[in-house]
Amino acid sequence: MQTFTVPEIFELPDLGNHPTSVSFISLGGPGASSATGLLFELGPCRVAANDGTVTRNRHSWNTHSNILFLDQPVNVGWSYSDDGSRVSRSSVAGEDVYAFFQLFFARFPEYARAKFHMAGESYGGTYVPNAATVFHKKNIELEVDPVPGTIKIDLASVILANGWTNPLEQYSSIPDWICEGPYALFEPESRECIGLRRSVPRCRRVTETCYKFDTRVTCAPAEVYCSHALEGSVSSTFCLIWRNTRNADSPSFRTGAEPVRRPQTVRRGRHLLRRTRLGRHVHEQRHGQSAARR
Repeated sequence: MQTFTVPEIFELPDLGNHPTSVSFISLGGPGASSATGLLFELGPCRVAANDGTVTRNRHSWNTHSNILFLDQPVNVGWSYSDDGSRVSRSSVAGEDVYAFFQLFFARFPEYARAKFHMAGESYGGTYVPNAATVFHKKNIELEVDPVPGTIKIDLASVILANGWTNPLEQYSSIPDWICEGPYALFEPESRECIGLRRSVPRCRRVTETCYKFDTRVTCAPAEVYCSHALEGSVSSTFCLIWRNTRNADSPSFRTGAEPVRRPQTVRRGRHLLRRTRLGRHVHEQRHGQSAARR
C-alpha cells in the first residue's frame, strides 16, 4: 500500500493489477474520513476483532479495480491545508477533487487512460455528484479547447450507496419506509409512526426555508429538527435492538475482546424487537420453523 502526503490524503491499495480501472471512494459525514471505508468496508484487508490479525477481505472492490480512498474536503480525516484554507461548499470540494486527480494521473500516468469510477455513501451522495459535475464539465471544455498538460479523465460511472442527496424528500419518506415499506420497523398505526408523520410537515417547512435562503441560520436548525424528530427515535431504537440482540441466543455478547454478561439487556432487546413489525415477522418465522422441525 502506498501513502502520499498531498493537500488531500489518499491510500491506494496495490493488491492487484487493474490498469484499465480506477475507483475513487469518498465517505460522507460531512466530515467522515474515507479511511473508514478502507479499513472496515471496501479495502483489501480486515483486522480480526479477537486477535488483531490481518486477513484478506474477499469483498474488496480491488478484486476488479484499483481503489483509491480520498480524505476530502480538505481538513477531513488526515487531509490538511498548508495555508489554513477551508472548504465550505460541496461544489468547491468537487473542484479540489478534480485538481487532485489531475495531479495524481500526472504522477501515475499508467492509470491516466483507465476507466474512472466515482463512488460515495451517505453524504458522499452530495460530494460525489458535485465532483462528477466538475469532471464532466471540464471534459467538455477540454474537447473544445485542449489545455496542454491537462488530462481528460474518462469518467465511466457514478455510484451512490445510501446516498444523502435530497434531505427534503428523504426526511419526508422516513415514515413511509419505516411504517409502510417492505421491511417496516413499526406498525402503520403505532405511536411511533403517528409521531413520525406528525413531524413531517414541520420538517418540510424548515427544510424548504433552508433551500430558499441557504444559510447556517436557516439550515442548521432544519437539520437539527429533522434529524432529531425523524431519525433520532428510529435510530436509537434500531441500534438498541441490534446491539442487544446480535447474539441473543447467548446470555452474553462481546464488546471489544471481552465477553460481557447482560442477560437483562438481551431480554430487553428481544422485547423491543418483538414489538416491531419486522421483529414479529422474524420471530414467527423462526419459531414456526422450530415447531416444524420438532
